[in-house]
Amino acid sequence: MLKIKIWMRGTYEYSRDTIAGPMPDQTQEMFEEMFIESDECYSGGDVYETCPYFDFKDGRDDIKVYLGGDEYIKNHEEPIFETSDWNQFQFEEGGGCNYIPQEPDNIGEVNIWWSHDMKFNYIYYWSEITEFDPKKLTIQYGVDQRGEKYLEEVMYDGQCPDDYHDHGDTGYGYDGPEFIYHPDQKFAENDEE
Repeated sequence: MLKIKIWMRGTYEYSRDTIAGPMPDQTQEMFEEMFIESDECYSGGDVYETCPYFDFKDGRDDIKVYLGGDEYIKNHEEPIFETSDWNQFQFEEGGGCNYIPQEPDNIGEVNIWWSHDMKFNYIYYWSEITEFDPKKLTIQYGVDQRGEKYLEEVMYDGQCPDDYHDHGDTGYGYDGPEFIYHPDQKFAENDEE
């Protein structure tokens, strides 16, 4: 059995939702402030993209390879290969993510999105493979809207893993929400001039 454990600190989970827009007497600032302070701010929506971003500069990512045993890594197991250098593997472009939603279809609706950082910690395993050569490991990556590369999938010798175990952490705080309005959305005028 081949097991590859990948730990990446620079991971972001993106969520989005569509909410009811502002009341006629609300300025944009009032609407956004009221929503941010409400209990609904981070309670709705769905997680639609998790992006474990590669750390090509600082070497904080960790890749460990194990052979034998079952699909889990025991405390006493020692890796047969360990690196933080992604350049030892082949890269193949995959898809991409679009974590910033489009403008809403209807006036009176607002699309919002937010993110939080987390730790990516997966153990991928191939039950029928009993060897490891770094040149046979292919990393499929995606590219986000900012042009940043993130991990999508790993393949060994052309084979996807049988499965994986997710031991990731859930995050440490939120960035956002960001508000995206219909181009014809109207707000009350701000009285301060």
